[in-house]
Amino acid sequence: MINRPISYQPVHISYRLFGSLPTTIHKSLQTALENQLVDLSARRSLPLKHLAHLSLSAYLSEKRSTTICNFLLADKFLDIQKEGPMFLGDNKAKQIIINSWHHIAKQYNLTIYAISVMSNHVHVLLAANDEEAELDYKLIMERHKHFTATKINKFQGSLGRRVWAKIAFDVDVRPGVFERTLWYVLNNPKKAGLCEDIFNWAGNWWNPILDQEYVMPYRLAC
Repeated sequence: MINRPISYQPVHISYRLFGSLPTTIHKSLQTALENQLVDLSARRSLPLKHLAHLSLSAYLSEKRSTTICNFLLADKFLDIQKEGPMFLGDNKAKQIIINSWHHIAKQYNLTIYAISVMSNHVHVLLAANDEEAELDYKLIMERHKHFTATKINKFQGSLGRRVWAKIAFDVDVRPGVFERTLWYVLNNPKKAGLCEDIFNWAGNWWNPILDQEYVMPYRLAC
């Protein structure tokens, strides 16, 4: 059994289709996040003796929590959308994305722990196998998005269609929260009302190394 992920610090990445969030919601979330971060920065700049002053560690912790909360709210909106692009609902599109991540894992020496492809967005939980690796996730995402957009558009007969939104969310998964993050990813289609059995959702994939410690006990408990 594994007591923790075998790779270096895992990262949770989420990205969505272009136009999948209504402009008003997207702008509202973006403005709220910017205002909250400005407020935190202002508190960090206050004199040490000020009651509202934030130490560096407190500032970084608050900034992380604020960013994650904003992401979770955006993810909730994505789950309930009934309009907008949903073309990842096609099972072949899902498989194109999953296969692309497996190719990237080999190319960059990564471990993919879990993938969940929804109708309008994607979640991935992964990590570098090399503790010293300095991965450029922005470059990795650009290559993944370019490849999958081209292939999905060709398959669906929509050449030239803009597929992915520019912004993606990524956050390091801290020790102690790997399991919670894993099930957040894999439970996404059930939470959105798209399926009852997450283990039969065509867009879900999990690494077999997780079966004994995480997947089997979860299935037995359900």
